[in-house]
Order: sequence, then structure tokens, then C-alpha cells
Amino acid sequence: MKIRVLFKDPDAAYDCVADAVRDSVTSSTGLADATADEKEAIIEKRIEGARSALGRWLRHGEYLDVEFDLDANTATVLEAK
Repeated sequence: MKIRVLFKDPDAAYDCVADAVRDSVTSSTGLADATADEKEAIIEKRIEGARSALGRWLRHGEYLDVEFDLDANTATVLEAK
């Protein structure tokens, strides 16, 4: 049996992307000489890119479709329509 579930969380994806990008930029040794303003500009640009890439699976940045196959014991994230 297959069950499709639509998850909705308007803040989760944005917050997780922002956290991951901030961690990446602040831990980067290649940006040690960058000013705080330069780092913030890089962070904003990378957040924008990551959110765009996640658009493959997240509709409107907050809807995620998952199909659970109870016979195969799997879960598959479906591409956004």
C-alpha cells in the first residue's frame, strides 16, 4: 500500500537553509579576512541559491510531498509540481 502525505511548514525549510549556510560561511577558513558585511552578503546570496535549488522538492518553499510505500518499507520525496 502506498500513502502520499503533504507536509507543510512555512518556516522549517527557510530556517534550516539559513542555519546551514551561516555555519558554512562562518567556519570557512577562506573567508577569514572578509568583513562582517561581506560575509552577510555571501550568506544572503547562498541562501537564495539553496532555496532555489530546493524548489525541485518544495512548493512555495513550504510544501513537501512524501510517498510512503508500506509494502517496500520506503519513503520517497516527490518532486514539486
